[in-house]
Amino acid sequence: MKEVRIAFAGGVEKIFYYAGTCGGVNSDSLQDVFYKFAGQPHKVYAAQVVLAHLLRPTCRFVKQLPLGEGVRGYLFRDGQRLVGIVWVPSGVKAKSIRLANERLHLHDLMGRPQPQREFTPDGTPVYILADDLTDQAFQAALVDGDGALDTARQAGQHPVPRVNAWVREMRAGATQPSTDN
Repeated sequence: MKEVRIAFAGGVEKIFYYAGTCGGVNSDSLQDVFYKFAGQPHKVYAAQVVLAHLLRPTCRFVKQLPLGEGVRGYLFRDGQRLVGIVWVPSGVKAKSIRLANERLHLHDLMGRPQPQREFTPDGTPVYILADDLTDQAFQAALVDGDGALDTARQAGQHPVPRVNAWVREMRAGATQPSTDN
């Protein structure tokens, strides 16, 4: 699922999934990515539905969000709606991020609204949604506790790599994605 978000940020416009028949009882394979034996959905199915709802075909990648060393943050726009997606790869210790504008709303991976105005990114992606904001106002409303994000922005630094290694590998013709989250 994380690779899908990165691929969209790298310019991929469509991804086709093939949900074939289930392999066997209690076995997971690429052929049955969405469903278990007898048609019972995997949890990834619900997460994919939320992703497809938020990143509709008219949604376009805006930019990577500079949210600290190792933090993955991507901003997408669909008309007046902005969708930010944030997580960290395993082993990365992130600082908390505060939503400083009341127009920003935090949602979990399954699309459920979260009441908190501050969160610490972890390995599970979260969505930050907003309507009627500029891209710059959205980014400025993501504040960390010690002000490091503001300092990096003012200095013009971008701590998140410009293009994720996975996207480069796939564009180069790799048949298997790397394990980099």
